[in-house]
Amino acid sequence: MASTNAEKFCAITKSLGGPDIAPADIEWANDIPAGRDLLKWIADQLYDTDVSATDSPFIPALHSIALEHEEVKLYEEAVEDDGITGVDEAPVNLFKVPSVQKASNERTLQELALLEGETARLKSRLQQMKTASRHLLQTRHTLQAAVKESANSIRTHQESLDNLAVKADASISKAVSEAHSLLDKTMRDSESLDTYRTSLAILEDKRNAIISAAKDRLRSIDEVQHSLPDTSYVNDESARLSKALKDLDFNARRDDLIELAVEEDLLAICEKLETSGDGTTLDDILGDMTHDLDDEASIFKTEDIGPALEKAWRSDQLALLAAREKVLDEAQAAFGGQIHEQLTQLQKHLSSVANSNFEAEALVSALLEEIEDAISDAEDAKTSFANHSSNAKDVERDPHINKLRAVLKDLREYRPSDAPPLILLEDADLDAELASTSRRLIEAQAVEEEWLRSLTSQL
Repeated sequence: MASTNAEKFCAITKSLGGPDIAPADIEWANDIPAGRDLLKWIADQLYDTDVSATDSPFIPALHSIALEHEEVKLYEEAVEDDGITGVDEAPVNLFKVPSVQKASNERTLQELALLEGETARLKSRLQQMKTASRHLLQTRHTLQAAVKESANSIRTHQESLDNLAVKADASISKAVSEAHSLLDKTMRDSESLDTYRTSLAILEDKRNAIISAAKDRLRSIDEVQHSLPDTSYVNDESARLSKALKDLDFNARRDDLIELAVEEDLLAICEKLETSGDGTTLDDILGDMTHDLDDEASIFKTEDIGPALEKAWRSDQLALLAAREKVLDEAQAAFGGQIHEQLTQLQKHLSSVANSNFEAEALVSALLEEIEDAISDAEDAKTSFANHSSNAKDVERDPHINKLRAVLKDLREYRPSDAPPLILLEDADLDAELASTSRRLIEAQAVEEEWLRSLTSQL
């Protein structure tokens, strides 16, 4: 926008070192024709018709012939101090008018302020880079310590796993060896089986011999029993004998029969005395014959012979039963003494062997199940470790690595423009970026020191 004559006049006055006059204070001069012409003539001395820009230098036409206020003041002070007559012997090209010098000083001060601000910003950025570098170094040391600790832990766990593997192998090998030994002990060879079969055959032969002997004796008893009359025959014979005795008048001849019986008994006593040893007395022989004499006497006292025959038949049956009982008792005793005891021992031994075999099979089965479970667990752990290793790139394993990546990403704007793209996928990428950041920090410190050394000479 075009400036008014009053504004141009105020600008010329200010550029020549005069007072800072506001354009509104001299607008009254435009109301007077002479004042308006004067302001117009002075304003026309400017080559630039726009004075609104404060940083634009004013080059008035009067500048080459008019002295600025500061020049007049300097001249007067010089005349008063040194008595200068007005002749300036200094080269004209070295002289700068106060307004130009003032503007140059202002520009120098502005540039100095800019340089100081830039220096402060550079120092701040340098301090930030130092802080970030310290954080990076601290993080790197922390990571190295964590990696070392993890490596030691892994090494310790690996050694522990190796020891456990060795112990497990030794335990499994020992268990398998003991299982084989146990199975070998439980297995019976053909000789042992033949021994058991021979023992059973011997016991069976003994059993058959005892049974055969008992059957033979019982068969003999049965033959004797079959040779004896039955009850009907005894009853018939009793009736016949009773009738015959009655017909013979048994009671009349009883005394003769008794004498005959006594005579027979005396003859028997004499024979026993002759055949017996020196220690046998007559009382012993008579004591043994008392029962027989009583029975014979009862016969002669009885008029009916039926009860005597019945008693004799029952005595025969009782003798047969006693013989049968004796055969059975002897067979039972033979079974108990010769077969039952040996068979019981053999049965206990075979039962013990069978129980041992069952326990051995159970232990071996349990061992096989445990070995299969251990193999399955090892396969599962191996598969899980393989899957974890294959997906290790997609899994964040350490929070310090995430923190380091975040710090490096925050420092991305300080990377050189010609630097390659920032890639932080692998551990090698992190190491390379840390080394590059440290190198740039050292270079920035060197550049800063060089710039500070040259700044004094530039000012």
